[in-house]
Amino acid sequence: MSELDQLPDRDTEETAEWQASLDAVVRNAGPERAVYLLRRVHEFAARSGVSLPGS
Repeated sequence: MSELDQLPDRDTEETAEWQASLDAVVRNAGPERAVYLLRRVHEFAARSGVSLPGS
């Protein structure tokens, strides 16, 4: 069970869309591309003032 399972998901449809998009990237472009995109999103979030746990 993930730590995130303890938090309410206020928009399960949006969460499912993000997960489906990431799954499509992994299937079509490989896990390396998925890692790159996640790192870019993480970097953008930090610049936008969004702090993530463990950052």
